[in-house]
Amino acid sequence: SDSQRCLIGKFLISVSIIKKLRLDTNDIIIQKNSYGKPYLYNKPEFHFNISHSGNWVVCATFSQPIGIDIEQIKPIEYSDIAKRYFTKDEYRSLLSADLPDRLSYFYEIWTCKESYIKMIGKGLSIPVDSFSIRLENRPIKIYDNNGAVLRGIIKQYNFDNNYKMAVCVPDIMFQENISVYDIDFIMNNAGSILKGGKCGE
Repeated sequence: SDSQRCLIGKFLISVSIIKKLRLDTNDIIIQKNSYGKPYLYNKPEFHFNISHSGNWVVCATFSQPIGIDIEQIKPIEYSDIAKRYFTKDEYRSLLSADLPDRLSYFYEIWTCKESYIKMIGKGLSIPVDSFSIRLENRPIKIYDNNGAVLRGIIKQYNFDNNYKMAVCVPDIMFQENISVYDIDFIMNNAGSILKGGKCGE
C-alpha cells in the first residue's frame, strides 16, 4: 500500500541519515523545495532521493544532488508513450532495438530520464523531451537537443530482472554495491528508529 511504501521510504532515509550524519531522530527535519523535492533542513549538504515501484522502495544518498528512479517492467503501449515524450533520437534508437528487447529498452531510457529530472530537483518544469539519453555510452551521459553534454552521470543497477533502476549524480562517484533490507526487518525495526512525525513530512 502507499502508506507502507511511505513508511519504508522514511525508514530508509532515516537509517541513512542516522548512520552517515550521526543525528538523533528528533533532529531529522525533512522539508521540500518549491518543486516538491525533499531535503534535510538542517544539513542541506546531505542529498537523498527515493523512488518506489511494485515490490521495491529504493533510496539513494550523496554529498551532491542525486536522483533515483525504479520502474517495474509492465506490458504497456510503450511506442505511443515514447513517441510523445522521448526525443527523436531516443525514439529512433528505441525502434532500432530488436523487437523482443524494446519494452526493456523503453524502461531503461525512462528511468534514466526520471533520475536526471529528480537530480535537478525541478520536477516537471523540465520537459522530458528537452534532453536526450544515449544508452550506448558508459557511464551514461545526458545531452541537450543541440548535442551538448549536460552535467550529470547516470548508472543503472540490475538487481531484479523485472525492474529497471537508474541513479543520476553530477559527477562520477558511484557505489557498485547496494544494501537490501527485507520487509520483515523494516517493519520490525521501524518503530525503534523512527520516533513520531507524520509520513511525508
